[in-house]
Amino acid sequence: MSEVLWGLMGRDFSQRMRRVRTLGMGTCARSYNNKAVPGLGGVWFAKQLFLAALGVGLAEASGKGRHNNIRVTNAVEALACWLAYDSSNWKPDARLRGVSKMKGQKDLSFKTVAKSLFYVTQPMRMATVQPLPALGLVQAAGSRFNSFSTSPEGREFVRAVCEGVGNVFYNHNAYDYLLGWIAGSDGRLNYTNLIRTLSPLEPMPEQGRDLLRNRLVLKGPNETLEDVERRRNVLQWVESLRIDGAGHGSWDRPEVLTEVHWRDLQAGAAFFEANDAANAVLNKAEATMGTREKQELSLDGDLKFLDETMEELRRCAQTYLDCDQDDEMADAFCQECLAGNALVLEKLVARDRRVLRLSGRSVLPGPAYDGHAGRASDAEDGDFSEDAEVVSRFPDWISYRINNLFLLNADLKADLDQWILGTTEQGEAGDA
Repeated sequence: MSEVLWGLMGRDFSQRMRRVRTLGMGTCARSYNNKAVPGLGGVWFAKQLFLAALGVGLAEASGKGRHNNIRVTNAVEALACWLAYDSSNWKPDARLRGVSKMKGQKDLSFKTVAKSLFYVTQPMRMATVQPLPALGLVQAAGSRFNSFSTSPEGREFVRAVCEGVGNVFYNHNAYDYLLGWIAGSDGRLNYTNLIRTLSPLEPMPEQGRDLLRNRLVLKGPNETLEDVERRRNVLQWVESLRIDGAGHGSWDRPEVLTEVHWRDLQAGAAFFEANDAANAVLNKAEATMGTREKQELSLDGDLKFLDETMEELRRCAQTYLDCDQDDEMADAFCQECLAGNALVLEKLVARDRRVLRLSGRSVLPGPAYDGHAGRASDAEDGDFSEDAEVVSRFPDWISYRINNLFLLNADLKADLDQWILGTTEQGEAGDA
């Protein structure tokens, strides 16, 4: 059963529920992120897409009935991270996951590496569910990763990377060698070219980078012309910023982006700020409950301690409403946030139900409550937060996909390392 649920439930789920707090606004977040950079998902460096496409191809070649896409791709990604850590003396890096779980692991057989306990519960491949089919790197019979099958473009991409690095052992490149690994061979896994092919720390061969860049500027199978135009324009914008070594921290529209696109980015930023302000109210309520002997709040009691955070929420909500967007769900949410303290708190807790919950006129601890003001994880697919480091090169609250495309573009120019700040392992929210 754990194999099936791997990637769907958080670590130690049996002991505590993940602090996932979307407030029912995941659909709106996905919409604004996709308006920002259509089809990008949570991807921010090229090897994320390669490892996922490689895993789908290997699962298909090794027999669909025997190994599904998730099992094989998780194992390939885990092996890639293990090899990268091992070759860098287990130094944490933003492109790697699982250092605490994998350090000390010695058995690298597929049977062991494919087990859920070997690797993280939120693999990087979760960030690729949208871009793989959007860019034509897989054929999708549905929205689930296990429904993906290889496409001619995806096979060409995987082949370009594997052949660009060279053979791992005699006439076997990484793809051929990993097929044997999945089948149960006990071959070595520390070959230099295998590490170069898989490791997220190693640059992708030029032919693989060129092919992926072409997929970004070409229209995908199910995309509109506006989708690809927006992605292409943002790609041109972030490339100019990379060349100049500059950021764009103001809300002055760059010439390469259309007015409609820029207004969508501004509205999205206002929405994300309002969502964070709503979470700040819930965090303040939780932290206050945590200081009381009886951990509850009465909606009919004194809620003046929320005045400051509530006022900020109302400001953010009105800013979004002033954007005059045609989004009934986001409009309704922000309208709710303009009411008095008690009613706003009641509405937000009703939307939450994980960290805090309602019982009559009382706010009580929910299953993920811990009594602190710690930030609750947002959507598991990265709708509200980013995988890459948070930096100030773009306006506050702008969709994380803008910065992610900046980094992906830098990676495709073999220029990523200088733009990565810090080496902290990314969280396991699949923040994509």
